Amino acid sequence: MTSTAPDLPFRQGSRAILIGVSDYEDTAAFPPIPAAMNSLARMREMLTDPALCGWPPDQVTVMPNPRNAGKVATELRKLLQDVPPSGVALLYYVGHGRLTVEGRLCLTVADSVDEAPEYTGISYTWVAQALRRGACAARVKTTILDCCYSGHADETLAADSSGGLADLTHIDGVYTLTATARNQTAHVPPLAEQDTATTSFTGQLLDLVRTGIPSGPAHLAFVDLYPLLQQRLASRGLPRPGQRGTGTADRYPFTKNAALSLADPVPPPSTARAGGAPTPNSSPIKPTMSIAEAIRFADHEILEHSGKRNGGLELVERRAVHRIKAAQRNGSRVLDLGHLVLERLPRSLYDLTDLKVLNLGGNWLTSFPPDLLRLAELTELSLDYNPLTRLPDSIGQLTHLTYLSICGFRLEHVPDGLGGLTHLTHLDLGGQTPRSLPKSIGQLTNLTYLDLGGHLDSRWPRPKAQVNSLTQGRSLMTALMKRTPGRFVDFVGVALTSATRGLTYLPKEIGRLANLTHLNLCQNKLTTLPPQIGELASLTHLDLRENGLTKLPKEIGQLTNLVHLDLRGNNLARLPRAIDQLPSLRVLDVSGNPLVR
Repeated sequence: MTSTAPDLPFRQGSRAILIGVSDYEDTAAFPPIPAAMNSLARMREMLTDPALCGWPPDQVTVMPNPRNAGKVATELRKLLQDVPPSGVALLYYVGHGRLTVEGRLCLTVADSVDEAPEYTGISYTWVAQALRRGACAARVKTTILDCCYSGHADETLAADSSGGLADLTHIDGVYTLTATARNQTAHVPPLAEQDTATTSFTGQLLDLVRTGIPSGPAHLAFVDLYPLLQQRLASRGLPRPGQRGTGTADRYPFTKNAALSLADPVPPPSTARAGGAPTPNSSPIKPTMSIAEAIRFADHEILEHSGKRNGGLELVERRAVHRIKAAQRNGSRVLDLGHLVLERLPRSLYDLTDLKVLNLGGNWLTSFPPDLLRLAELTELSLDYNPLTRLPDSIGQLTHLTYLSICGFRLEHVPDGLGGLTHLTHLDLGGQTPRSLPKSIGQLTNLTYLDLGGHLDSRWPRPKAQVNSLTQGRSLMTALMKRTPGRFVDFVGVALTSATRGLTYLPKEIGRLANLTHLNLCQNKLTTLPPQIGELASLTHLDLRENGLTKLPKEIGQLTNLVHLDLRGNNLARLPRAIDQLPSLRVLDVSGNPLVR
């Protein structure tokens, strides 16, 4: 696998520490976990893969089956102290976790004693101290814990979080990803299968990173990965993971997006031109493109064929048909037709009635193809960055959908029929959201992730010569018009033009989404929120930046699981007192409001 994404930043002087324990002296208390060694080895492979995380091998320290917790702690402290302020510190642990009588998490080593984990294991309180600024100067600190009771680590690390404003300019803090919630045991395959298997949590994380996100950015951070990891584990009946971030470390790039390198090149229809000269192979189209890449695609693919009638369209249609035939031949239930600039979908697509995952992002579909309803087994569908303005009521017939993304364009209407998608856990309508939502949104009670943000600029990586204003955007579009077909300029132009629309109110039915953990409402036109916002009992992340909010309902104080609240760029003169009492809140940003001017 190769990647076209630029290398990840801040690697010099960084240190990744990987600890795995599979064999214990006290086998009665700590059963062997052969899968832990497989997880350890494959985590190292992923981190050092140049096409993924890209860590230099000499900056990755691996500790298999270590003994003597004191010596391990001493080595950990030294390694963490050596990371410079510009570097990244990453700690991964897989093995048995134990709780002390006070309920504190300990990471066991090969000679740990069950009756005294605080003395024979590595106390996570100590790990937290070693990661804090006084002991570790790293710009970004990340811990990944694949062990029982790892949810207890969230509170240990977050306890040092200050009550001040989050600094969203520089990435600084600690991000913790755990295999379980507070009092859960981690899941491993049956012992007979562990010779080759990984632990369940690490296996799903590795698979997600190696698969990538078809509609995601070039670099993926945990803010991108976590909702999908959570969905993967839940759909398999595995323990729900946990996360806790202080600062903005969860937005730090962790890996290149592998989905950018998964497209298959399509052989030309003939190996020779009429005159006998060989036809050069066309370059593969990546399933996800930035604006700059899309412009290059227009130059290379469409203009190359501008002397022929519909030459460029024939080329991309051949690519689509090739991928469909490959899926039919291989019995694949996953199909990526993303960013092929298709105006219509090949009829052969609708023969794939067993298809589960379909990416149609970045095409020229101006209306929802009604024949898509024939693909009744779909569980994941992406229509990102198509010039769709409306969705039909009939979309509710795709009742198996758990993931639906239609972000990035000018959707004017969301139908009541959307409420029929009751299995949805992930819904993304961000980019240029409609002015209103149907009341049927309240029927999507399985949703855990809902994106209604108007943040198109943060979705698409900008060209190297960044477009910082609408005037610059128009100048760029004028220049492109002289050398690029007009309709393609329209496609890119929408991406560079700020939306003038957005949600003006939220229906009270939003409060029925009791399983929602992530709600993004940034860059809309909301001036108030319904009191029912306080009924979102599972909510951990709420993004309300750059609206017109003048006040918040007191019911926001009922969000006892809220960890991250972004209120930047509103018109708030004061905050409800109830916010001070939110027990889980770790990040609160109110910059750009009258109360802090």
